[in-house]
Amino acid sequence: MAKNLKPTTMAEELDIMSAKLILDLNDGHINEVNALKLSLSKTVSLVNFSTLKVLQKYVKNESFWEEVNSVNIELASAMSVTSEETFNRMIQLSKDTKGRFALKQLRLTIAKEKVKVIEENEDGITAVLDIMESIVRNDIADDTLKPNENDSELTCYRKVASILDILLKDLNLNLLDKSIAKDHENIYGNNIPLNRGFGRRIDLLLSTRNIELSTNEWKRKKVTQEQCLIQQAKNIRMNKAILSRLLELPLSENDSKNVYTLGMDWVGKLIPYCF
Repeated sequence: MAKNLKPTTMAEELDIMSAKLILDLNDGHINEVNALKLSLSKTVSLVNFSTLKVLQKYVKNESFWEEVNSVNIELASAMSVTSEETFNRMIQLSKDTKGRFALKQLRLTIAKEKVKVIEENEDGITAVLDIMESIVRNDIADDTLKPNENDSELTCYRKVASILDILLKDLNLNLLDKSIAKDHENIYGNNIPLNRGFGRRIDLLLSTRNIELSTNEWKRKKVTQEQCLIQQAKNIRMNKAILSRLLELPLSENDSKNVYTLGMDWVGKLIPYCF
């Protein structure tokens, strides 16, 4: 039946793909399973090439892919030019005469620069220095905190969360993690907004004024590739759901074109990416 249908929209293309893929599934390879979950949720993901190949195998319509490739979101720079220059200067001033990185010198350089920028009310640069100081203190100076493949998911999350607290300070954003959410769920039950009652399903939810903005996931370093791929597809679908909700807000047509979510996937503390 699916072979005889003629799709007229992108959503219908994905519905037909889902029907065909279900019929073809044998051993349930993780890339095919993830592609099926994404297509059922009306999502086209360009993050994972293996999953993308499955989509391209079943969706041959050139106009479909032209529409996908026409989407272009330009993200703002991660740091201002001044902040980036300060960061690079701190690194350069922290090298010894042989060009080697000197930990003590870095800590002294950051401390001296912080006094200066705090006096000058340079909040953006102060935040960069606070983050550098946190990384030096928690992940470089203390040998007991070196990356360990046996670190729990919670340990990996907390290291990054300490930096996010600095980065997102004073932005009127709520960072809700599993432990807080589980308490809310126990108190209020399930009939509450996602940002208060998602229980243990999402590692970190970013929201403001009861409006969800993005979901973010962590896995410990010692996990299988399949577990990482399952998390990836789940996080993409969750952010797509949030995006759909955001697009229901009373926005102008021009503003709607610039609405997006920005989610993070982490494996351990050192292998992140955004999508």
